[in-house]
Amino acid sequence: MTRDAKATVISWLSVLIVLGVCIYIIMHVVENHKLEAEKQMANSVGDLGTIKVSVNGTTYDAKVESNTTAKEFLNILPISLTMSDSDGNRKYSYMYSGLTTNSSKTKNFQAGDIALSGTSTIVVFYKSTNSSGKFIKLGHIDDFPDLGSGSATISFTK
Repeated sequence: MTRDAKATVISWLSVLIVLGVCIYIIMHVVENHKLEAEKQMANSVGDLGTIKVSVNGTTYDAKVESNTTAKEFLNILPISLTMSDSDGNRKYSYMYSGLTTNSSKTKNFQAGDIALSGTSTIVVFYKSTNSSGKFIKLGHIDDFPDLGSGSATISFTK
């Protein structure tokens, strides 16, 4: 084989190697995008529907928020909590397990809002308030009554 023929073969082999590397990189990027899209679809929340909230023998429908924390809350239902009063506007109780807190937080609440404080404290607001703490809203109960002072047993079911 002549010197020119060897140079030509080496040039073509170099081109093929570069092309192979480029194709590999493109396939790797496409696969990563595909996996990320599948992960986002799996984590998407969408409309989570309603749950039942029972207080002192009266049951209410609560619309569940569309966030990751609310979705996790649904996974631990049913749960019944003896809830203590706080600040004359809400009931709260600690749960046995914590929830993810990467959902957006808010400070303004209406009567009937259900929220998470920290990672494991469920709060039900019975009066509207602007809170100094940051809570993740889990749901809302329309026409929720003023529960007054003292404790109350509140049950959450699907």
